[in-house]
Amino acid sequence: MAGAGLIADGMAITDGNNGANSKVNANVTVGDALNPAVLDASRAVNGLSVAAGGQSVINIQPSATIQGGTGAGVALSAQVATAMNSLTNQGGIQSYNSLALLSTSIAGVSSTILNDISGSITGYMTYGAGNDTVNNLGAWRIEKCTGAANCQVATTDFGAGSNTLNSSGTITVTNSSLPGTSNHALIQATGASAFSMINSGMINMQDSLLNGLLTVKPVGSGSFVTNGGTLKLDTQVAGDFAPSDILQVDGSITANSPTAINITDAGGPPALTSSPNGGIPLVKYTGTSAANAFTMADFVKGEFTYRLRHDTINKMWKLVNLRCTASKNPAYEAETVSITCEGVEPGEKITIPGTNCQQAVASSDTITCTASKAKDIGPNPTISIFDAAGNPRSSPDAALSIYAATLAISVNNQIADGNAYNIVTATAKDTSGNLVAGATVNFTVGSGATLVNSSCVTDASGQCSVKVKSTIAGSYPVTASVNGVPLPSGSQNVTFVAGPAVAAQSSIAVTQNNEAADGSAKNTVTATAKDASGNPVAGATVNFTVGSGATLVNSSCVTDASGQCSVKVKSTTAGSYPVTALMNGTPLSGPVMVSFLAAQPIPALDKLGQLLLVIFMMLGGKLFLQRKKVS
Repeated sequence: MAGAGLIADGMAITDGNNGANSKVNANVTVGDALNPAVLDASRAVNGLSVAAGGQSVINIQPSATIQGGTGAGVALSAQVATAMNSLTNQGGIQSYNSLALLSTSIAGVSSTILNDISGSITGYMTYGAGNDTVNNLGAWRIEKCTGAANCQVATTDFGAGSNTLNSSGTITVTNSSLPGTSNHALIQATGASAFSMINSGMINMQDSLLNGLLTVKPVGSGSFVTNGGTLKLDTQVAGDFAPSDILQVDGSITANSPTAINITDAGGPPALTSSPNGGIPLVKYTGTSAANAFTMADFVKGEFTYRLRHDTINKMWKLVNLRCTASKNPAYEAETVSITCEGVEPGEKITIPGTNCQQAVASSDTITCTASKAKDIGPNPTISIFDAAGNPRSSPDAALSIYAATLAISVNNQIADGNAYNIVTATAKDTSGNLVAGATVNFTVGSGATLVNSSCVTDASGQCSVKVKSTIAGSYPVTASVNGVPLPSGSQNVTFVAGPAVAAQSSIAVTQNNEAADGSAKNTVTATAKDASGNPVAGATVNFTVGSGATLVNSSCVTDASGQCSVKVKSTTAGSYPVTALMNGTPLSGPVMVSFLAAQPIPALDKLGQLLLVIFMMLGGKLFLQRKKVS
């Protein structure tokens, strides 16, 4: 080593003027290849302190560990603008108060810090006004802890000047050994003209603690640059804005190649995210972000598929559900149904058998596929998603139950009195024969009958019913449809029958009258039996009586399908005779009168008539004798 003055608090190298107005170089090597070396200043200030006005070259060997106390693990100071600091760490640097590296160099000083592949740095860093470059090839654990369990936000400040952090190793922001304390870190450059962080390694925030935060603040023309590498986060894979570790860039994100995001599920039930403003933020920024800055494989949890989406409006990279939902579920087999998939990327294409899918466009995150008949899609359809290059992506599920409906008459042949109901029942079953609840069925009925309720919704038994009433006996067709689509089984007929005959609605009438009073000719009296609603009643027995002087050929009759039956009346005495009728012991309207007319005498023949009669008789007798001879 070159320089003067060795001080016992770990190791201090100074040129005597503390690096001011001096060109003295400092070359320091801590440890060697064979023997471990420990600079332990945990009860003092700095583990290693170097102040030189020339070029400082510091090498910490793999066998060496530097432990700071109330100061830094390594403290650098150069007060000459032309000075240069170079630190290569292959061992370990840490400090009791978590200040791993402190540089108080003035403006113009260039410092290059290489944390080599085998090197580890634990804590935060603070730089002065110089131009600082940190190349992390090893492991840097960012924390700020004093005592066993008191951790605060760990702020690494590159200070003024033009600064760069280039990490191809591992940066860890965790406190897994100190549960309940802060796992937040900040990397900034206060007063700098430019600052960029280039990540081609791993940023690891996974420690089973949610809401970890790494904030990077680029300055000037600088940005957070993704150059491959990995970002590892703890995330509760659930619904909108579920807790997660977050990378926050207060500036812009540029990309040489995407950084792959890897998440560990922190538990909890999966849930749908909303579109377009929902989701679970993983990376936030305040400027702009390259479209290819990050990538992530689809994450499947239960029935939900989550994927990374770039939300340029809300300036974040977030998890959203790649979810496909049916426009109707359950869906009637013959109705139109659509499957809409949300969370798709521009240019992606979906194929669903039985549908006509549309290509996604740049301004949309949805694709809708439609089938004119749900049965063409089938239950729980197979969905295939391809990226713009035709490569397959994950295939989400879309729950869809397809059902058919049938009609049956469950109560029939009720009385047509406007009160009694026939009942028509619809049954919905899916393609597996399972009963389907929640299907809405609409009904119509032919003229002359009325639906008490024109629609119903199937219950847990897959059935629902409507009631039909009428005051007119007869049969009426009942048809049903689901969402405007008729059931293919067609209509079912409900039948209403007449009620008991009611005398007040029934009647008798003379339907044949004014026959001859010769004891042979007959007048006719007809009874009509009707129920309370005026429907003709078949099978009613009507008993008749007639006034003295006339005779009933049949004294009773039974009504036919038209509600009618008749009796015949004859007489040998001209005149009018009352006819009465009883039905169920109750008189019908009446009496009605039947009339018989006197028989007309044969008029006397005049001489011509008498002559013709003699000729006819003579001819008749002659013909008779001729027939007798022939026989």
